[in-house]
Amino acid sequence: MKKMIRINRFILSALLLPALLLLYAGDALAHKVMVFAWIDGDTVYTESKFSGGKKVRGGQITVTDPDGNLLLKGKTDDQGEFAFKIPRKTGMKIELMAGEGHRGEWTVQPDEIDTVADTEALPVPPVSVASPTAPSVESPRQETSNLNAADVQTIIETALDKKMRPVLRMLAESQDDGPSVSDIFGGIGYILGLMGVAAHFHYRRKIAELSR
Repeated sequence: MKKMIRINRFILSALLLPALLLLYAGDALAHKVMVFAWIDGDTVYTESKFSGGKKVRGGQITVTDPDGNLLLKGKTDDQGEFAFKIPRKTGMKIELMAGEGHRGEWTVQPDEIDTVADTEALPVPPVSVASPTAPSVESPRQETSNLNAADVQTIIETALDKKMRPVLRMLAESQDDGPSVSDIFGGIGYILGLMGVAAHFHYRRKIAELSR
């Protein structure tokens, strides 16, 4: 009878262990926090959320330069957002603290700041306008600027690169969020299968010993 109780305890342990692993992994994933940042004009915008999509409210945002010097601090609003003016032309590390040790960070590279500054510093070519004293007999459509096709293409590509870079980085970050729920269940199913086989042979061996 005692041997049967030991067998039942072994099977129960084999079933409880994967369940505990599932609860631990699910809790860890649910509390992972992420912060994303992008630049628009002279402003850095950030958005913070938990891995499940819930917004981080009142999260502490700390912005430092590449040498670790503090640039500014702030808190996320009810939408998990926080924005600030670029303090100076330098790379920045944006760190999020969401409480209970939950932490995330995002790095703004120096060339991202340079790109914004260079784009905004582009001179606007003057537009040739007819003299106000001369009679206007030509169509307004003949008035042209000094921009050529190459200049327009460069401006558009620079603007698109500035807008798309943080989006691509966000997608790359999302690929490194760790195992998905399906991955966890698949791993637990594999563990259960191995434990089931082990329990089966263990049970048969104990029955054989009892029947002797």
